[in-house]
Amino acid sequence: MATTRLNIINAMLGANGVDPVSSDDSTDPDVNSCLPVLTSADRDIQARGWWCNQEYNLTLVPDTAGHILLPSNVLKVDPVDRSSWLVRRGTKLYDPQNHTFVIGTSVLVNMVVQLPISDLPDTLGSYLEAYCVHKFYVKDDGDTDKANNLLKERNIAFTLAWREHVAALNLNARDRPQVARLIGGIRFGGGVGTYNPKYPGGR
Repeated sequence: MATTRLNIINAMLGANGVDPVSSDDSTDPDVNSCLPVLTSADRDIQARGWWCNQEYNLTLVPDTAGHILLPSNVLKVDPVDRSSWLVRRGTKLYDPQNHTFVIGTSVLVNMVVQLPISDLPDTLGSYLEAYCVHKFYVKDDGDTDKANNLLKERNIAFTLAWREHVAALNLNARDRPQVARLIGGIRFGGGVGTYNPKYPGGR
């Protein structure tokens, strides 16, 4: 079941002994105290860059003024060309060498984007929820023993999310020809049928 903003808010309230609410845009003061924690945590956690919220080799095209506008949900952007000096400034890419927003040409980038909470995979949504519950409880000076238990739950949730992240990256890497050859034990530059005994399957 997908995690939602409402799920997380109610989990935060429940940890403090507050009754759940029926809407995540409630004007209830308790809900309002949850929102800054949730908003900050959601952005910080997704900005790490996970298997599910990264875009690779995306072409950004300049507008008629030569400016490259960034999507509203972008958290990080990095030109694929390692010699590029282009950086993010506000909602655009900026050239700090020539001191201008006028790029004038398409740019290939990798991006980390912020997904809606309901679109997060279960493990990452559960980690976000556990993180928010612990942070909110500690913020309100909760009981030390309970805070420690919530921290353990948060760490377990992170571990599960991280395992899925690593597994997904490994799966993606195996789809790349160079990595597939490496896993198969073929020595680079050795020609067809040349194996590297240092790797599984080599001889």
